[in-house]
Amino acid sequence: MTRPFERRRAERKLIVCGGTVQQGETSHACLIRDVSANGLFLYSGVVPAVGETIRVSFGDVVFEGLVVRVETKGFGAATGIGIMFTRVGVAGTMDVPKQASTQPPR
Repeated sequence: MTRPFERRRAERKLIVCGGTVQQGETSHACLIRDVSANGLFLYSGVVPAVGETIRVSFGDVVFEGLVVRVETKGFGAATGIGIMFTRVGVAGTMDVPKQASTQPPR
């Protein structure tokens, strides 16, 4: 649901599914909460920096994107991570860039 005061460019869809987030050479389990045409939001034990590029996969679908939001709720809680897609593909074929701005939304 898109609300008038939100800055999102595309409607989010709740999907709640397990996946993997790759930060550098390290992979971590994650829970993908929602996805839109431009990005997704997930929870994981990893804490990336805003502006860092990470990969998220579930099944054969792979998303690569810039971290635009990091939410830490406290000791023991999973970190909430919002990413804006820069590339989307199928595992093993991440050579085609997604046509998207590399600037985080304002």
